[in-house]
Amino acid sequence: MTNDRCDFQLAQAISTCLEKQLEGQGRISCLQGKVFLTLRQSCVDSTLGSLLQQIYYSIDKHYPSRHEDVLLLIKDDTQQFDLEVKIWNTEEI
Repeated sequence: MTNDRCDFQLAQAISTCLEKQLEGQGRISCLQGKVFLTLRQSCVDSTLGSLLQQIYYSIDKHYPSRHEDVLLLIKDDTQQFDLEVKIWNTEEI
């Protein structure tokens, strides 16, 4: 298994996990090792901080050992807000 394939599998697993966890709060998709999360503007305005904590906790809980970095791109549905979050690998080089 190549590193690219691992990266895509981890990103897909993370997007599936977040889809289940964040039901109704936004749309989640995965493409080429990147996880895309589109939220309602009202969700970004009122709960982004707690939502980010929830995402970090969930990823650390379900994927404590990560061999790759994964990029999480968060946008609002009006395209006025854009945030890139890197989910770092946990393996030492």
